[in-house]
Amino acid sequence: MYSMNFKKTEGTSQIKGFTLIELLVVLAVTGTLTAIVITSAVVSRANARDLRRISDMKEIQLSLAVYYDVRKEYPIEDTGNYTAPLLVSGGYLKVWPTDPASSGSGYRYKRDPSRKKYCLGVVLESKAPTDLEDHSTNPSCVITTTGFSPSAFYKVWR
Repeated sequence: MYSMNFKKTEGTSQIKGFTLIELLVVLAVTGTLTAIVITSAVVSRANARDLRRISDMKEIQLSLAVYYDVRKEYPIEDTGNYTAPLLVSGGYLKVWPTDPASSGSGYRYKRDPSRKKYCLGVVLESKAPTDLEDHSTNPSCVITTTGFSPSAFYKVWR
């Protein structure tokens, strides 16, 4: 006798293939495994983009610190784009970072009227901003988040 997948009829040498049920079970298992792999790949990519955003925020913060050490005030923002163009034109930052996702809001910068503090923010995809140690909930850190959930907006107040 052969295994459950193959049956040999008595007196002939004819071997039959898999049954329809067996094929459907294999397809269902394969489909489930594929769905799990695709889902984890999507989550991993979102995490990687968030790590890139956090890294870019640190780079902007470092540039702002150097700018402040030289000029004793933070640069004025480009209110239309929420960037700090003086960081780039002054050579403190090679280029203003772009969001790794095309649908992202980008990095937003706003200087305090005192010129001694600033607020910097970006929308995260997979991480909760409150889980990050330097996330600010200071009410003075106000950046327009139109079209984005404020709970996904990671902000730093310095």
